[in-house]
Amino acid sequence: MTGSLLRWIEGIVVLAGGVSAALLAAAELGSIPTKWSPVSLTVVLVCLFLELTWRLWGLERWRDNMVSRLVQSDLDAACREVQELATADVRVCLLRPRGIRTRVLMVNFSSSNMLTASDRGIRLEKWQGCSGKAWGHVKPVVADLTLPSAEGGPDWSMTPDLLELTKDIKAVLSYPVNIPRNGSTLYGILSIDSKSGIAPKLASPQGRAIADRHASAISYIIQATW
Repeated sequence: MTGSLLRWIEGIVVLAGGVSAALLAAAELGSIPTKWSPVSLTVVLVCLFLELTWRLWGLERWRDNMVSRLVQSDLDAACREVQELATADVRVCLLRPRGIRTRVLMVNFSSSNMLTASDRGIRLEKWQGCSGKAWGHVKPVVADLTLPSAEGGPDWSMTPDLLELTKDIKAVLSYPVNIPRNGSTLYGILSIDSKSGIAPKLASPQGRAIADRHASAISYIIQATW
């Protein structure tokens, strides 16, 4: 259901409730036959129920729909910009910490070319993988996965299952998305990855500038829709 349709529904419910309330008041004042009172009262109660339902469910649904469309549009834009910079195929996603007892990073939104990817359901603990380290340090981290750990590459604390799931990825830039709420609160991790060895491009000032710009854009979208 689109945000436009939900707004129309709210408008109709509010208008019907207002008209019914006016009829009920008029009946009580004797301006119209009192036989209208039960009907008007019923309509008012129904409209109040529908409005409450909208406030509890419809508005939240509309917000989620709008946030999803805006964030995915921004991720697609980031994807195009990095691809132009690196002249290689890339994917972009936003991971968020989820869970109660054990919190893990999970993909919340992604660029269009990642929607059906097998690793879209990946779960990363803090300090695990490039994004897990960005979560732990709360700062950007670049992974050059063309470097094996035994040959100078860093230890990404990946399990065998995670290594198998991400075996084709050769470069990652993970960039924190912060919300300036009660200081600065981490909202999620913007992750840019590629099957090509483009880590130097991602780590360049231009690559970081793209990530910073889109991390800020996502932060503004979330703040504006709260």
